[in-house]
Amino acid sequence: VVKVDSLGLGNYTSPVVEYEMSIDDFTIYPNPADAYFTIETENYNSNTEIIVFDISGKIIFQIKTDENQITINTDQLPPGVYIVKSVSEGKVNTDKLIINR
Repeated sequence: VVKVDSLGLGNYTSPVVEYEMSIDDFTIYPNPADAYFTIETENYNSNTEIIVFDISGKIIFQIKTDENQITINTDQLPPGVYIVKSVSEGKVNTDKLIINR
């Protein structure tokens, strides 16, 4: 990967391989959520891990699944902002979830 430095003075080659993952691979709905929310992934395998963090970074919910869709009940979660992370085959997706009652 060839890049221009922050000052625009020259090119350099980065040893880090970069890739982009489409946001379409990972969907949370409804968002804001009330009683439940659903996470749907386009590209999944039997080793997909879903992790929900509160805003302080504490893990609230964690599950490994082989399904491309999982619905999570929010009865035990207070209203607020959460981060949802999906990890599958080394690919990581994150998105913000709002629980609103």
